[in-house]
Amino acid sequence: MSTRRRNTEESGDEFSEERIRLTGKNIAKSCLMLQISLYFNIYFSPIYFITLYLSYQRFEDELKEMEVFLTKTLLIIGSIIEIPRLYLGYTGNYTHRVPHILCFWLMTTFIQFPVQLMMRTSPLTVKPFLATVNVVMLIPKIKQT
Repeated sequence: MSTRRRNTEESGDEFSEERIRLTGKNIAKSCLMLQISLYFNIYFSPIYFITLYLSYQRFEDELKEMEVFLTKTLLIIGSIIEIPRLYLGYTGNYTHRVPHILCFWLMTTFIQFPVQLMMRTSPLTVKPFLATVNVVMLIPKIKQT
């Protein structure tokens, strides 16, 4: 009886391996920590960008001309890149599409993470509330890279 069970299990394994080889698809699992981090990012990103924009409007007079230009540029780049970055990460992780995950990772590592670090060192984020909001947004990005 155990021999019969073993034979059916072995044939089942061979069948699944054959199916994977023929279809060319590998069985993959999505990363739960990435999914949790993306979920948090989807809901916190609008709050983060609205907070930065309103604080920028409030403290614009205190900044130098170069700091105003740099802060505006970082806000625009960060807000434009965030939407497709989150979409690619969410769909890539959920549907196991490697090109989406790769684009998400590249956008996070080479665009969004440096923008977040620049915003963290910006004179605008010297205020304690803005520094806290910026650190809260930076923690998921560190986990995503």
